[in-house]
Amino acid sequence: MASLSLPRDTVLGLYVPSGPRSLDIAPRSAIVGIMHGHDDDRRVEIYYEGAVHGQSMSFEDKIQHAAGRMIDRAPTMAFGFYPADDLREVGRVARSERMRGWVVTEIHDRDALEAWSGEGVATGGSEEMRRRAAGMAWGRLSPSKQAEIEMRARAGEGDICDLVLAAI
Repeated sequence: MASLSLPRDTVLGLYVPSGPRSLDIAPRSAIVGIMHGHDDDRRVEIYYEGAVHGQSMSFEDKIQHAAGRMIDRAPTMAFGFYPADDLREVGRVARSERMRGWVVTEIHDRDALEAWSGEGVATGGSEEMRRRAAGMAWGRLSPSKQAEIEMRARAGEGDICDLVLAAI
């Protein structure tokens, strides 16, 4: 049986609502999707995460959940197909193996994105994401590689997180 999942290297659009119609999506939700159709019959397939159950999540965390669900085609109520006029693509997200998650790769309309998200949005991943990725990578390095990186960091050759991520 064929997998319903999308390829892990799929680039997803990052959307905000536009137009007069209410989409019943909580404000500050991360909305990712793929455009389907042509000309007058364009629709956007979206998955979103709004942390509506009281979770404390950054916009970056919400992107992780929404994009992961979309790629895996996970069952969720936070999914839909909407007319293209109801959404505006404000950026793009892609999976980064180096950062161990989904990162914003492009921002086309920073003002609209940050007004919707309620926070600053970094391309390439936040500092917190970079540190988390380096921490996960550290445990996969050999003791000799860890010692080499520690010596290089002490010698001022770079930030330890950057050195770890460059080594993987």
